[in-house]
Amino acid sequence: MPEQLIDAETAEKKDLRRLEESLQSLWEKARLVSDLLLKLKAENKELKSKLSSLELKERRWTEEIQQREREIEEGRVQLALHNQMEEVSFQRRSQKHSNHG
Repeated sequence: MPEQLIDAETAEKKDLRRLEESLQSLWEKARLVSDLLLKLKAENKELKSKLSSLELKERRWTEEIQQREREIEEGRVQLALHNQMEEVSFQRRSQKHSNHG
């Protein structure tokens, strides 16, 4: 075989090996990207679940706070009415004492 033919075959084999190595490297990178995407997808799903849970807790706490605010306001109204009734009662007692005195 002529030397040029051997050199051409050797060069072709080297090129083929480089191509295979490049494809193998590309395949590994694609697999790593795929693994990373699957991991990120799972994390995203978990974070969405946590977010939903936190949003539900927020709604419950908001409702509880609003309920407590209503109860406090009702208590204020009742206290104001009670104070007014006490004041009226006190004024009536004062009038009776001043009329009898």
